[in-house]
Amino acid sequence: PLPSAAENHQLYNAKVLEKAGAGKVMEEKDLNEDTLFENIQNMIPDATLEKMGQQAGTLVVREVEEKIYQCIKDIVK
Repeated sequence: PLPSAAENHQLYNAKVLEKAGAGKVMEEKDLNEDTLFENIQNMIPDATLEKMGQQAGTLVVREVEEKIYQCIKDIVK
């Protein structure tokens, strides 16, 4: 997450994904080539990356455009 983002909202969004098992938070202040490489290397052997991808898929809101359209349509009526 960018530390310069308004009210640190990117960090809070990232922590939601991490808590759901769909990601890992790495703050920019702690990020460099070595820490990124080490974190990725640690996730590969136990299929953590694959598990994160599967968890991320469970968080997706499907057909969101249609749902927004229906809400707008209901309001305009």
